[in-house]
Amino acid sequence: MKEFANRNVISYNENRIFYSCLRCNVQDVRSALPIGTIIGDRYNVVGLLGKGGFGAVYLVRDQRVRGNLFALKEMIDTSRQERARFAFESELLTRLDHPALPRVYRSFEDETNNRSYMLMDSPSLK
Repeated sequence: MKEFANRNVISYNENRIFYSCLRCNVQDVRSALPIGTIIGDRYNVVGLLGKGGFGAVYLVRDQRVRGNLFALKEMIDTSRQERARFAFESELLTRLDHPALPRVYRSFEDETNNRSYMLMDSPSLK
């Protein structure tokens, strides 16, 4: 097993698909979406990269762009103000280009489940 991004101890197999967290056993996190969930009729969840108070970040595979992995940031909040902040963050990051910032490709909402998403470059798995 290898460590992910210096100390973030999410491990992966030889196919580079996340399957567990050595420290907190992410598969037991109840609010996390299960592996295989399809988000936005397009993004297949292959692992959980991290979780916080407002949502989670998933490693996803785009079903329309063969082989590409992305990070998908999810915000779970019904507050209009928090959703507006998330949309602003996404729009701002879409316009910025800096090596220290993630490249954001798009954002979208799932109004059925009250969730907002931001699609970003996936972290390097090397």
